[in-house]
Amino acid sequence: MKATATKGEPVIILLVEDDPAHAEIVRRNFVNFRMANRLLHVADGQQALDYLFRQGSFQDPDQSPGPT
Repeated sequence: MKATATKGEPVIILLVEDDPAHAEIVRRNFVNFRMANRLLHVADGQQALDYLFRQGSFQDPDQSPGPT
């Protein structure tokens, strides 16, 4: 998927990681390197598909905007 944001504009990144410790490492690196991008973490492939196709708990686009 190609990012469509302009230079300097934050994008939403969908992180699919089943190990909470590994997801926390990624999150901390975003903070430490002051990355402006928003990181959204889901635990498995089914949650990722639900997010991308706006199903289940991800139906509200205001609560779960799609990755750019």
